[in-house]
Amino acid sequence: MHDNDSLAIILFGEFSLIPVNKTAVNFSGDRPISLLAYLLLHRNTTVSRQHLAFTLWPDSSDTQARANLRNLLYTLRQTLPNADTFLLADSLTLQWRSDAPFSLDVAEFEAALAATETAVSPTDKIAHLGTAVSLYTGDLLLGNYDDWIIPLREELRQSYLDALRQLVLLLEQQPDYRAAARYGQRLLQQDPLDETAYVQLMRLHALSGDRAGVRRVYDTCVTTLRRELDVEPAPTTQAAYEQLIRLEAPATAVVTATPTPVVAANQPVENPPAPSRPRPLPLPPTPFIGREAELAHLAEMLSDPACRLLTIVGPGGIGKTRLALQTAVGHQPVFPHGVAFIDLAPIHNVDLMATTMAQALDMTLSNLSAHQAQLVDYVQDKQQLLVLDNMEHLLDGAEILIDILAGAPKVKILVTSRQRLELAEEWVFDLLGLPLPDAETPLAENSAVALFLQTARRINHNFILTDAEETAVIRICQLVAGMPLGLQLAATWVRVLSCTEIAQEIERDIDFLSSSQRHLPERQRSMRAVFDYSWQLLTPEEREASGRLAIFQGGFSREAAEAVAEATLPILSALVDKALVNRMGNGRYQLHELVRQYILQKQADTAADKAAHEAHATYYQSLAETARIQLQGPEGMAWLAKLDAEIDNLRSALAWTVENQMVESGMRLGGGLWRYWWWRGHWREGLGWLEKLFVQLNEVTPATLPASVQAVAYQGAGVLARSLGNYGQARIYYQQSLALQEQDGNSSGVAAALNSLGTLAMFEADYAEAERRFSQSKQLNEASGNKRGRENAINNLAIVAMYRGDFQQALAFHQENLSLARERGNAAHIAAALGNLGDVYRYLQAYDKAQAVLDESLALLRQVNNKSALATTLYSLARLTIDTNEFEAAARYFRECLLIYRETQDPVAIADAIEGTAILAGKQDYPLQCAELFGAAAAIRQKTGTAVPHSERATHNLIQANAAEAIGEAHYQDAWQHGQKMTLPESLTAALKSLDCL
Repeated sequence: MHDNDSLAIILFGEFSLIPVNKTAVNFSGDRPISLLAYLLLHRNTTVSRQHLAFTLWPDSSDTQARANLRNLLYTLRQTLPNADTFLLADSLTLQWRSDAPFSLDVAEFEAALAATETAVSPTDKIAHLGTAVSLYTGDLLLGNYDDWIIPLREELRQSYLDALRQLVLLLEQQPDYRAAARYGQRLLQQDPLDETAYVQLMRLHALSGDRAGVRRVYDTCVTTLRRELDVEPAPTTQAAYEQLIRLEAPATAVVTATPTPVVAANQPVENPPAPSRPRPLPLPPTPFIGREAELAHLAEMLSDPACRLLTIVGPGGIGKTRLALQTAVGHQPVFPHGVAFIDLAPIHNVDLMATTMAQALDMTLSNLSAHQAQLVDYVQDKQQLLVLDNMEHLLDGAEILIDILAGAPKVKILVTSRQRLELAEEWVFDLLGLPLPDAETPLAENSAVALFLQTARRINHNFILTDAEETAVIRICQLVAGMPLGLQLAATWVRVLSCTEIAQEIERDIDFLSSSQRHLPERQRSMRAVFDYSWQLLTPEEREASGRLAIFQGGFSREAAEAVAEATLPILSALVDKALVNRMGNGRYQLHELVRQYILQKQADTAADKAAHEAHATYYQSLAETARIQLQGPEGMAWLAKLDAEIDNLRSALAWTVENQMVESGMRLGGGLWRYWWWRGHWREGLGWLEKLFVQLNEVTPATLPASVQAVAYQGAGVLARSLGNYGQARIYYQQSLALQEQDGNSSGVAAALNSLGTLAMFEADYAEAERRFSQSKQLNEASGNKRGRENAINNLAIVAMYRGDFQQALAFHQENLSLARERGNAAHIAAALGNLGDVYRYLQAYDKAQAVLDESLALLRQVNNKSALATTLYSLARLTIDTNEFEAAARYFRECLLIYRETQDPVAIADAIEGTAILAGKQDYPLQCAELFGAAAAIRQKTGTAVPHSERATHNLIQANAAEAIGEAHYQDAWQHGQKMTLPESLTAALKSLDCL
């Protein structure tokens, strides 16, 4: 290779490629440039031809894309001077030779930014940043809109903006306000609607004594906002302008601190004149991301005259220091005498606080009087913000803050700490993790993801988040619960691990989250070091309570904390104050997930761990058993919500009892939850837990467990198995429950088992057997005074009467049942009774009455959130609107109904809904869909052993006969047979697709 072969390549702004001592090369079209740019931007990696073809032609077939690439590569070779000097190519891959003689503006830009990271002096940093921003002559490859280039373009643009921000901050600290203002103007040009940038630029003009410049910038801000958004500047912007237009420019001379002189005893010493402003704020190592809501809230609190002392409280690694520093930067215009940042982490003696604060304020202390008094005298007339970082280990030194607040009325103090200061003057801001990714916000806009990516790309500049890794990054954010330090430590591993592997390692061991990066303090180089420090701040009682609280999953109530962890209100309050426990908006409490993992690992396999799990399981066993009864009463909805909140703890307790073969505890817990599982449609999960427990039960002597405990669990298993269409297994469970209830002499339990066996007979169209079982159940419940049991039996007798076609008898039963339900006040039972009554009114063609009661049922069920019952009422409304020829409404009801059944997987209910959809198709002259859906429903009924209710058979026969007549018997049978071969998921899909046509 020779220097004469050298190329100068420009990718920022307009593309340009110029050989040394020659004119620019002209490319024919944008495609060769796009290929060349891709290879240049990935110059350190070998690119597969297949990947490159798909990237450049994502909408073409693989064969066509590869052919296009071959043609394009030929064109590029013909255009690029001495192409073989720069390109490595074989049949499978392409690569730009990194050792070739070329210069690339993007590479030089990245190198300048990297040099900034390692530079020590501000002068060197400014020089490197100046080089970087001078190279950025426009966004990457302007005019190219290929999908692959958009994220790279935005990433480089953000790096440019970050470089401008750092330049402005560094030059202001020199101070070189005019140069800072020039770069501030460039920053503002990138986003003319950013009010923060306007305030920053106004401050720079004010500091340089240019009041006209302040006024000019503010006028531009007002004009731009009115023109583009039709709004006025924010009140904070207006207030900043009013202060800055009156600000006196400080002297440009830098006054350095003078060491404390050594003097003889009784020798008077005069202090030298104090400088007017504190030392510059520390330069953050990385750009600030997210926290817009937190910054706004802190600004609002600091603007309140009553707020003089504000503490940001949070666990280690949550981002308190970074947020306080960003708040300080934003408030520099508000405090004429500046903002002082005081790092308290290095000192461990409260006597050194005054000295440390004086150094940050650039003042000299005398040995002739108390340092604390001198400090208060120095700030007494100043309008200043003091930021004290990391104060949790110096709480005994809080007296100095009280003295400053009393002696300096215009000074405000912002503190960061892992626990509250417990001062009367203190305002508290609890800091949580960054928001986790959600379905509503694009992944690129989530601040937790953005922080991870920022760190990853700093560690590995070739790092690109692929679609395949997005799920893993979301999981990483969840595992560290949005903790900034956790995200940064996780991202440091991208050089050696995939994001999927990083997530797996975090799940395995918290010690994985560590780093050897020298810019991090020793206490923040691993999550364990962070939490060890916080652990030392706890009392023995607080440590013991924390150990038990770590057992909770998904949060806990105050009642649960006291019952399981013996965390009394004072202890719980102390843990909240020390940022180990967070009180959530719903009144529940929660440990940060990484804190929880740390504590669990600390006490793993200890006696304390076992005792905590036992207490946890005992508490939730009691809760579940109480809930099983309460779900039947007027407070049923409230208990459903309570179990929803505790579901993670309930699952955890169940898992522990099964794992440790605590059979009785597990049976009580599982038996207590069956009604919840049924109401919420978690049938398969609930049955799975109970069947695991039954296996363990059979491995011990069942007689050692109370018969009542076993009977409740078997009864629940029967209900869940029946809901899943497993009628044979359901019958076995019901019969076991019946025998155990009879053995225990529990007449209400016997009645419940009889009622359940009657339900099976009813679905199998054995109406005589069903009526016999329901009547027996009704009599037993009347004898024992069990109102809810009697209500169930009457409801089922009414359904049997309706299925037989005895609608007047059904009407009488359902009216009685509704009256009983209203008397008991359980919203879910009222809704079910209304739904059943609506079905009878439909059969009696009393359509207005049917509509009224079904609408009321639907409204109640949407509040209760019982998916199964909601789908049943939707089905009833769909059938009603078919009868009233409101076919569009019927289709809407069926669609929502089928979507719920696709989730709950109740095969008998699915058969009913598919048959209803078939009726709708037949009514609207779609005979092929009608036949196919009736065939699909018939297959389901055959597999489950259920029959079409007698009351429906005439309608089914008429609709099917009309469809067969419309297309001919042979075509009808072909379609019917096609439907019968469908699986359950295929049947649901076919029904939903048919609704799109109706």
